[in-house]
Amino acid sequence: FPSHDRSLDQAYVVGFADTSKGAGEVVKVLVTGIEAMTGLDAGDHYFLSAASAGAITTTPPSTAGQYVVRVGEATSSSELAIQLEPPILLS
Repeated sequence: FPSHDRSLDQAYVVGFADTSKGAGEVVKVLVTGIEAMTGLDAGDHYFLSAASAGAITTTPPSTAGQYVVRVGEATSSSELAIQLEPPILLS
């Protein structure tokens, strides 16, 4: 994940890494479908976090200069339906 408060190019989410890998290793990226996760709230929308770069949260950024980036909706406590949207700059 990119950071929420950098340039527009850095705010775009292109997908979710399917597994953890080190620098230079090949990783499968999911751009649509269901991603297995834990600690989700079914029915909630998830956004790129304003507090922790690369994390997702149900609380969208609200400060001018940050980007709101919706990434999906929880279908259960352990599955996120990936629904990537373009960043929206807050002013």
